[in-house]
Amino acid sequence: MKKILFKAIDGNGNEITEYISAISSRHALNKLKKRGYKEIEFLHDALFSDEDNLYDLDEKNLKTLAKLEAKSIQNPSFLNDFLKFLTLNKTVLTLAIFFITVGVIWPSDILLGTGAFIAVFTTGYWLYSYRNVKLYDKIMREIAFGNYIEALELIKKLKKSSKRNNEIAMNLDLHKAKIVACKGHINYAFAILEDYKEALERKMPGQYYNYKAALFAQIKDYKNSIKYINKSFEENSGSVLITLDAALYNSMFGDIAYAKKLIDENVNFEEVPKYGKIIYYMALGNIYYAQKDFKNAKINYEKMMHSIEPFVENPVFWGIAAIAAGYYAVLLHDLKKNSEALELLKEGTVAILNVHADDFLRAKLHKRFPNLINKDPFCS
Repeated sequence: MKKILFKAIDGNGNEITEYISAISSRHALNKLKKRGYKEIEFLHDALFSDEDNLYDLDEKNLKTLAKLEAKSIQNPSFLNDFLKFLTLNKTVLTLAIFFITVGVIWPSDILLGTGAFIAVFTTGYWLYSYRNVKLYDKIMREIAFGNYIEALELIKKLKKSSKRNNEIAMNLDLHKAKIVACKGHINYAFAILEDYKEALERKMPGQYYNYKAALFAQIKDYKNSIKYINKSFEENSGSVLITLDAALYNSMFGDIAYAKKLIDENVNFEEVPKYGKIIYYMALGNIYYAQKDFKNAKINYEKMMHSIEPFVENPVFWGIAAIAAGYYAVLLHDLKKNSEALELLKEGTVAILNVHADDFLRAKLHKRFPNLINKDPFCS
């Protein structure tokens, strides 16, 4: 079971942000509906949710943590993370304060020392962990702007300080694989991915093929990219995020009709987590654009841009945000709204697009904005 974060309106009309224990978003949705909850929105998918046994918290503290986690997803900050630390470690820190207080009232160096040690060790460990979180944010920033030499150095540094955390090591190595693939070290990139095949499939069926599709897209082998993203869906058609990834890839450089079919027949919008809505609306916008239904393309691209707004401060989302702006800018240009299109293509957005746009989007952008978007791809 996973703890899946959600927002909803309860039976009394109150807006709540809480966790629910479930094996999937579909399972969670059914449980919440049975409780009479409405306007349900998931902030996590089961793939990115913590195991049910990770939080040994009472109901009050779990609700507090849920609200703090919801803020962290959109805008990570020191204060919010510190409040999460206090919530998760409330029992230990209360014990430390108790020892210190008793040690002061009835003078005892042992009690004072024990309380101080617990407080300092616990806080120090969190500060060390927070340093790693900020280092990861920096890696995401460097990757977004194509500063790959700097990113590889930071990945090496973070892996060293997180060597006991297999999940972080895998995440970092998968980013490394995309970077080295970009630089032409294709066999090395796929060798890195193969090392994590079992771990990825254990985490969620279809994940291995999902990452394989991303690597093929990175080296401009779009035929194989589509092959493996479709295989990812075939392995786990029950995952809304994997389904949306398959729809998005097909809408970008695959089969438009199949992309539409994937969404129409396999995606229940209520199950889509908040950040997944960016992909959902982007895929639909691409589909309608390809069908020359510019009215519906604009409606969905506008919803896509609105869905991005809560995440603009988080560097994890900068790449997808720039790609989204690129697609919408193409449409606006074609609708003779060039000034609006140029407003989307700010300096930072253009820099990220020049790194991460696929060949098809790059060609459309370069044709319309030749002074902003490079003709040649960033990756070799």
